[in-house]
Amino acid sequence: EILRMKILDEDEEHTDNWLANFTILSGNENGYFKIETDSATNEGVLVLVKEVDYEELQNLDLKVVVSNKAAYHSSILSSSSSKEQVVPIRVKVKNVHEGPIFKPKIKYFNVSENTKTTVKNQIIGSYLAYDEDTGKIAYVKYAKEYDADNWFTIDATTSEIRLSKIPDRESSYVVNGTYIAKILAIGEGKTATGTIAIQVEDINDNCPTIVNPIQNVCEDVKYINVTAQDQDSFPFGAPFTFVVVDEPKGTAENWIIGRTDATSIQLVPQNLEQYNQYEVPILIKDMQGFRCPEIQMMTVTVCT
Repeated sequence: EILRMKILDEDEEHTDNWLANFTILSGNENGYFKIETDSATNEGVLVLVKEVDYEELQNLDLKVVVSNKAAYHSSILSSSSSKEQVVPIRVKVKNVHEGPIFKPKIKYFNVSENTKTTVKNQIIGSYLAYDEDTGKIAYVKYAKEYDADNWFTIDATTSEIRLSKIPDRESSYVVNGTYIAKILAIGEGKTATGTIAIQVEDINDNCPTIVNPIQNVCEDVKYINVTAQDQDSFPFGAPFTFVVVDEPKGTAENWIIGRTDATSIQLVPQNLEQYNQYEVPILIKDMQGFRCPEIQMMTVTVCT
């Protein structure tokens, strides 16, 4: 409630002929205010319904008219006094200390998981808070609010951000290549929260491996599904290439690759014997030709 406007009306109280109806003609184009009628006192109550920012607006000039809830009698409409009087109202916005604010609300940092270009304790940038009243850098202390995997430290005075570890794009804390954390700017009585988004550049640091390297099959099985996975994303992951390594000699003839897709093959056995166990060496490469140092081994046990 901003103010109350008193009016005089000589009609019978608490009737529609007495009750006032207030209308804001101009100055409220952004919808900051509304006027309600107090039916007990017939006062117009100017109410703030939308926050006003002093840094954007210091004064508002409203023009208000008042009429009755009931239509005027014809004798009033025909008289010279029937013209509604416009009442000017000036609202002055009071400035209050609004505390610090982070600009932008989300700060992005790009880092690589490549240990040749990224090192522990490396400064990746800073994230300053500003005084919303003056627009200048705020005098605050910085601290971490949320850093799930303890990736960084922040300087309490300068807001410089240093890596505590080498970022890992394949970490469970990374979503769509981005690690999210939050920091605080602590001022006198007021605190602001800012969001840090560390975008991790992928490198080809993971090789494709077999998802289920041990399988039990029956003697009459037509094929065995072999699926590989790679923690890296495009273009360092699928589609994979699969090759049965001919070690010992003859292995490639006994295990033929059938249908394939981006991540799987159908491994077709040529001569399975009951109760035997087979070790099938498979060389798997990612899209860039990168593979694990060791050959992937598929263990197949034949049951009845």
